[in-house]
Amino acid sequence: MAGSVRWGIAALGVVTAFFVTWWLCRLLVPGLGLDVALSLAGLATAVVSLPASVWAGKDRLDRGSERQPVHGGKGSRAVIVGEIPQEPPAFQRRPALEEQLAATERVAVVTALTGGPGMGKTQLAAAVARGCISAGWTVVAWIVAENAGMVMAGMDQLARALGLAVGQDDSEAAARKARNWLESQASARTLVVLDNVLDAETVRRWIPAVGQTRVIITSTSRSCDDLGTPVRVDTFTPAQSTAFLRQRTGLTDDTDARALAEDLDFLPLALAQVAAVVRSQHLSYATVLGRIRAVPLDRLLTRLSGDPYPRGAAEAVMLALRSVAEADRLAWPLVGLIAILSPAGISRDLLHHYADPDHGSDPVTAVEIDMSTGRLADASLLTFTLDGTAVLMHRFTQRVARDRAQREGTLAGFVLIAARLIANCRPTGEPAAHRELCLQLIMQTDALWAHAESGATDGTAMTDAMRLILELRRWSTTTLWALGNGSAAIAHGLSAVADHGRLLGADCEETMQASYGLALAYGQDCRHDEAIALNQQIVNWHIANVGTESPTTLNFQNTLANNYLESGIDFGEPARLETAISLHTGNLEQCSRAFGPDDDHTIRSGMNLARAYVAAGRAGDAVPLAEEMLNRAQHAFGPSHLLTLTTMYALAMAYAEYGQAAEALALIGQAIASAESIGAAQTNIWFYQQHQAKILVKAGQLDKAIAQLKELASEYSGLLGDDSAAARRVLEDLANAYEKAGRIPDAITTLEKVMKTCSLALGPDSPMTQRIAAQLAKLRSQGSRKLSLAGSWNKRVPHGR
Repeated sequence: MAGSVRWGIAALGVVTAFFVTWWLCRLLVPGLGLDVALSLAGLATAVVSLPASVWAGKDRLDRGSERQPVHGGKGSRAVIVGEIPQEPPAFQRRPALEEQLAATERVAVVTALTGGPGMGKTQLAAAVARGCISAGWTVVAWIVAENAGMVMAGMDQLARALGLAVGQDDSEAAARKARNWLESQASARTLVVLDNVLDAETVRRWIPAVGQTRVIITSTSRSCDDLGTPVRVDTFTPAQSTAFLRQRTGLTDDTDARALAEDLDFLPLALAQVAAVVRSQHLSYATVLGRIRAVPLDRLLTRLSGDPYPRGAAEAVMLALRSVAEADRLAWPLVGLIAILSPAGISRDLLHHYADPDHGSDPVTAVEIDMSTGRLADASLLTFTLDGTAVLMHRFTQRVARDRAQREGTLAGFVLIAARLIANCRPTGEPAAHRELCLQLIMQTDALWAHAESGATDGTAMTDAMRLILELRRWSTTTLWALGNGSAAIAHGLSAVADHGRLLGADCEETMQASYGLALAYGQDCRHDEAIALNQQIVNWHIANVGTESPTTLNFQNTLANNYLESGIDFGEPARLETAISLHTGNLEQCSRAFGPDDDHTIRSGMNLARAYVAAGRAGDAVPLAEEMLNRAQHAFGPSHLLTLTTMYALAMAYAEYGQAAEALALIGQAIASAESIGAAQTNIWFYQQHQAKILVKAGQLDKAIAQLKELASEYSGLLGDDSAAARRVLEDLANAYEKAGRIPDAITTLEKVMKTCSLALGPDSPMTQRIAAQLAKLRSQGSRKLSLAGSWNKRVPHGR
């Protein structure tokens, strides 16, 4: 109901209440004085007016609540991203530092005054972040920034939370969208924390250059000072140290507390861990201090050159760990596991899959895991994130734990356990359906590889672990490819191939598998020449080592032929199409001989040869071959199998090229309906719909084709990003449809978008970029001629006729 109507009804009700009350008083009590009657009527009016006004203003209140700022994230009123640490027990606020941070206009760089970690930089930034959340800030993002991949992943996550990028969007493209949003649209109540930056160049490109976004950077590197206003954090003061110990332990002996704190160099992290020992074992400060000083140095960390930690800090970690481990059999195994995983956080769901090899017959339950992590958190050996879904361990604690495992010879076992944990948690089915889990496992694989590859351990367990982690890295590359994260897949693939070659040798099957994942990523990113070079190496290796008629060899030959087909289309080079036809012809002959006519390898090879014929303009060769392959697929796999549907698409395109548009539209429509009925992947359905639109263009149904391509362009942009190869191809088809319809300005505008993304993704000298540039120049020339002709006509024809 409209607000004005509500207020009208409310006003009428209030007036009615007054007169009805006054009339009843005069009617029922004839001798009642006028002033009394008026008073009673006024009282009734007051009683009615409050609920009436509330009811009348309900619509406005509702609209007001709906107008609360929504800053991305599917309608949420606040966007909180990342693993923000919870406030630790007995947290010591640092008002002066917090005020200094608040006074910084845009970018604050929090560094340690005396050098290293453990000073409380992260907790200071976390306190500010928690305060912003409590104050209702619209966006608070926490990004662990130890390396470029982690920063990009955090910006990617922010983009998705803001609704700027969804689904399989490329990580770098999504990250750029997040940075652009921070520069142009973010309000002054937006905070981004980049935690533990090791190198200024890692984050420089992602810091918004303009706008109102507040940025806090924590770092141990003075190279970050020029990124913003430095804020120096020192150790606790003696007063803060004794107050902290008193609150954490309940002991009031400030003299001994001061002595213990001084031995730990007033380091906040060490104080937290030693306080847990005092509290849990009911010891005095003096007793704990004596035990710390009694631990032999050769049983502790070997101090490295420039190591910022005092001797007692490492000892405090060891003492806290020993205290918990004595009471909990899972404490040390979990610490050892967490110490070799990502400092950005480990999902508790992932930890729940931990299997203790020492108690194989006695499975570890999620309840036991949660109880152990709770005890470790009480001992300040780890902490929970703000939402409680993940655990965090300080990097120094991780290092102390790894060094203990190294000395005890158990590090190799932990690496193997972690590798098996990640491998067992890999989801089945389409990666897109498990995106967040896949990205978590990839992040953990990267962290695990960094520790395993360092060469800190050796022996059989490490050999097994290394091979398993290499397998996980191959999985990471192909999974990123399946998620559409082209740039990340290429980066992972390049690193994985180099490490496979170095550790296993270039001439082995695992290295070929790693190379294949990289080739897939290259092909997805339209870097076809690099994909062809790699796939040619893979084919040559398989011919030499597996045989010419092995299924794997023939599959790789089919992929190589498709590389030539796709590059011939994207680059506009007919010679590549002829190469594709030659390779597919040979592949079809070999598959037919090796597997028979109805095998899926043979049908797929024949279908791809038909596609190559269509691309080369040889529709007369394509139609009978595609018809034969479709008949075989329907006979062998049924009418609704995905291979059958893909063969339908290939035949439909052959019909369209041959001039049989009606048959083509009927067939591609059947393929789309069948794909939807079996729940095929959305991208498969869009692929068929895109080619349906191309057939509509050939059939002259231009308005329908344009509408369908515009919708698909929007869908692809939302799912994969504006700069994805799939989105570029749809936009190019849309530009062609506009051109056929005579809408040259629309065609030019659309193709300019394609040109821009091609130049950014592939470079201005790429053959694909050059082809688009030539096509755009042709369109501009057509547009100029039309304008010239229109001008000449206007000169010849008098106005008004």
